[in-house]
Amino acid sequence: MADKIFTDGMIVKQPHANAPTFIIANLSFKVDDFKKFLTDNSKGGWVNVDIKVGQSGKYYGEVNTWTKDTGVEEVKQEIRETLKTKDPIDDFDKSVHEQVDEFTSPDENGNVIKLSDIPF
Repeated sequence: MADKIFTDGMIVKQPHANAPTFIIANLSFKVDDFKKFLTDNSKGGWVNVDIKVGQSGKYYGEVNTWTKDTGVEEVKQEIRETLKTKDPIDDFDKSVHEQVDEFTSPDENGNVIKLSDIPF
């Protein structure tokens, strides 16, 4: 997982209580610091930033480092670490295989045939 890169020179705040509903965040920029941040983190002339809410409830900006070249396993690992849980896809896959192994069906004589007993 890539290290988190927070937006230096940009402060994200929740709108005040009486703000219209279409205002979702307030951004403040310390120009010199933010220029340096943009220069240091630019990829092809762009910097993608996600506005997030911390556990404290405060808003903050974090560079979105995802690219189409990011490996699937790396993305899955980031999700696992974020959720701090095992891979639900693996659990689903195991669950399906267990259900298939337990599947039974009576033949024309009423004998129970387990799917797992079929040799092909």
